[in-house]
Amino acid sequence: MNIEEILHGQSAHLERAYDTEHEGVRYLDGSALKRPVQPAGPALAFIGAVVAAGIVVGGLFVNATVLEPMRASENASSAVARNLAKEPSIASLPKLAEMATLSNDEIKKAFDDAGYTYIAQSEESDSDLTLYKLPADTSSAAASLMYLKGFSALNAGEASKLMNGGWLFSADRTTNSMVVRYADFASGSVEAAVRSAITAQGFEADSVTDTGTDEAGNTFTEGEVSVEGTDYVWKVSGIQLSSAYDIAGLPETSCYIGIRLTKAA
Repeated sequence: MNIEEILHGQSAHLERAYDTEHEGVRYLDGSALKRPVQPAGPALAFIGAVVAAGIVVGGLFVNATVLEPMRASENASSAVARNLAKEPSIASLPKLAEMATLSNDEIKKAFDDAGYTYIAQSEESDSDLTLYKLPADTSSAAASLMYLKGFSALNAGEASKLMNGGWLFSADRTTNSMVVRYADFASGSVEAAVRSAITAQGFEADSVTDTGTDEAGNTFTEGEVSVEGTDYVWKVSGIQLSSAYDIAGLPETSCYIGIRLTKAA
């Protein structure tokens, strides 16, 4: 092949590389760039595997960070709702005026006769008595574990199970006083819970001597009652449950109520 043939061939090749001419300007053929890119079979399989793995990992991440916490929160809320739908503490409260003259053994017998299940705290002396009455559907073993942890260490499900239907009773013979404490989840406000407690104890409205807010922030009502010829002072006080125990997940309107009966000086 001589030089002319070589140059002619290159010229023909260059001519084939252009497809349009406009005003003396010739443009390259770009049709090859417009063709869709089709990966080879192995490449497609690899890409598919990567996408599938991404979907699985993404699903696990969403389940762990979003769905699982949502399900746990829903289950906890359901447990609290079930516990709070049961008989409230106020339905089984002991009437302190009726117990004012009873000894510790007589008080325990009265609780036994009523069918109450309770945990007895260690007594510092023969004159002191502290009992925690359990909800009707809570076993002593399960309640003891929760009670020993302390209320603030319980989650909302545990706290609502132990508190609703339960109450703490204590008698101090040194100060001649009796106290019962419990959580009120139904009244809706501290004021309403205090009124409910006064009614449940049978204290008369005309026996009230004082009402207001004490130095600790408790809303209270105080009065006098006579038991078998002996005068006693009663006081019902209440505060938001969240002020007494830091337990997330309980109703914001939950209250903590204390009822005290003390022999008048």
